[in-house]
Amino acid sequence: MTKPEKSQSANAQCDIKGLLNEQENSCVTQHLPAQVAVTYEIHFDQKLRLPYAFYWNGVKQPENKVLKPKQATAILTIQALVKEGDKIGLYLGSDASPEFRHELLYPLTVGNKDIKAIIKTKKNPQDDVAELTPVTPTDADKNSTESRYEGWLTGDIWMRFSHRYSAKEATAHLLNAGEKDTGIAKAIADLYGGSVNTNTGYSVQFDNKNNCQIIFQTGSDANCRANIKKGYDFAREGLPRVHPRTWIAFLQAARDCSISSMEITSGWRPMLGSATHRIGLGLDIKSVKNSDGSTAIFDKNNSGLWQNNDEKLAHAKWVESEQNLTEAKIALNDAIKEVKQAKGEEGIRDARQREIQAKGEITDAENRRTKAKELFQKKHKGSATGNFEQALMKTSLIKQIFDPLLMDSNTQDQLEAGVNINKSDNEQKHQDHLHVTATDTYLLP
Repeated sequence: MTKPEKSQSANAQCDIKGLLNEQENSCVTQHLPAQVAVTYEIHFDQKLRLPYAFYWNGVKQPENKVLKPKQATAILTIQALVKEGDKIGLYLGSDASPEFRHELLYPLTVGNKDIKAIIKTKKNPQDDVAELTPVTPTDADKNSTESRYEGWLTGDIWMRFSHRYSAKEATAHLLNAGEKDTGIAKAIADLYGGSVNTNTGYSVQFDNKNNCQIIFQTGSDANCRANIKKGYDFAREGLPRVHPRTWIAFLQAARDCSISSMEITSGWRPMLGSATHRIGLGLDIKSVKNSDGSTAIFDKNNSGLWQNNDEKLAHAKWVESEQNLTEAKIALNDAIKEVKQAKGEEGIRDARQREIQAKGEITDAENRRTKAKELFQKKHKGSATGNFEQALMKTSLIKQIFDPLLMDSNTQDQLEAGVNINKSDNEQKHQDHLHVTATDTYLLP
């Protein structure tokens, strides 16, 4: 391609690097006459951080990584400068991973006009495919230098680009995890081989002789059924689109905690919730039952969440202490502002005194929070919920655990899980189940 006269600095953020112009790791800043500007706009039903990759004349880029917006966005904008006659397209979701890139979406052959392609989400079962249709220009737009296209993003298209892991691929993940339990190996082969009866459930016989019944909650794949028109089946098309590491982690935890039954509530779903579920990294459970009869029900409104009332009260105290600490921090920030705005000797003195007092209240609040947290950990230890959480937190197969009690967005770091105070959107969404997110070399390292 023609080399641009100027390029951005090496620190610039580019959608596509190194292949759309001759200078390595640079972005085009000038729209030269020989180049055509292409913009894809994908309009989601909510804010998402969806991975993507770009197809350009047979080249799939970027190499060895995926691209993502910096933060969740309702409109994903992908831009590039290409030339007339170039063939372009997109890879989305899990299929954007360099390991896959099998499903080319919204392909175009570039003409001599700039291109803007708007792709909108459409729910409910649809016949649409991942293709773009030219928009007929109005009389006012006939002299425009831009060609417009439109397309749709539906449940069927989500299923097309959400990678379906084969039993061979899933078994490879099992071997990479160093897991040799023949019961887990058989379960993984069946879950990804399409032979599980999702109505009656599935029984796992671990090598330690513990038996675990996997129950699929009614409606656990309701979002798939409501939004996919062609070719969907829970066992053959739904289950295998969940990353194998989630199932391996759950099965290992079930074995190690002597779980006799485990209730699954949701896995891969195309048109509901965060990108983690939509690209197959998330798996949810409602409850686990131990072989000794004790049950952990991950629901804030169910008494089965707690082993006793002391544990419940300790959690409430921890939540309260976190809220008090937040209020103390707000008060300190206000006091600091007052110091900056204070005038006169007396005013400055009073403001500084309030700042000193606010800092003292921060220290007191932190001490109360530490004691409350330690008390809950003591009461929580050994409970059915606590044992299962700990079994999941120690594995390298998953990166996130969210449930009504604890929130840990990175189980791989050295920080302890935080408390679910039921305030943020993510905290509120995890009041009635336990969620894990798989690690993945490209999608979520």
